[in-house]
Formats: sequence, structure tokens, C-alpha cells
Amino acid sequence: QRKEKRKRKGEKEMVRIIGIEDVHYTSKRTGNEVRGKKLYYTQPLSEKKGKGLSCDSVFVSNEIAQDIDIDFEVELLFNKYGNVVDIRLAEFC
Repeated sequence: QRKEKRKRKGEKEMVRIIGIEDVHYTSKRTGNEVRGKKLYYTQPLSEKKGKGLSCDSVFVSNEIAQDIDIDFEVELLFNKYGNVVDIRLAEFC
């Protein structure tokens, strides 16, 4: 199984949203109900890695994802645990 490097506090990623999946389950660890969105996104590969786009997904709370839609270009901001704590719409001139 592939192990990705966790994002660190303050790290940012510029991505394009390509899919949004509703998530609803009961945590086996805590027994609490979990609701949110799984955001699927693409981003350009670095020249070191290759050409084209890479794709990935990330879980976010409903509150964080409430104004996000398909084809939005956004900046994902991570906390020290590698979780998304904010999403900002990309600003264009």
C-alpha cells in the first residue's frame, strides 16, 4: 500500500476539483457519526515527476466544503496532522 507524505501545518496545495462525494458513516474508533465530503482533485505534476496531471482525494467537513463545486480551482490548507482546515477559492487577475 502506498504511503503518502503527510502535509504539514501551513502547507498549501492549488488544485482543481473534479468530483465531490457525500460521506456518512459511524467511526469504528470513536462510535461517533461522521459526515462530510470527499473531494477529488487534480494538480499539475512537477517536472521532476513527469508530465500532465496527478489526481488524489481528501476528506473535509461539510462546513469547509459548503461553497465548493466541480471545476473550482482552490487552495487546500492543511494543519499539522495533514487534515484540511480551510479551502480558499483561487484568485485570478
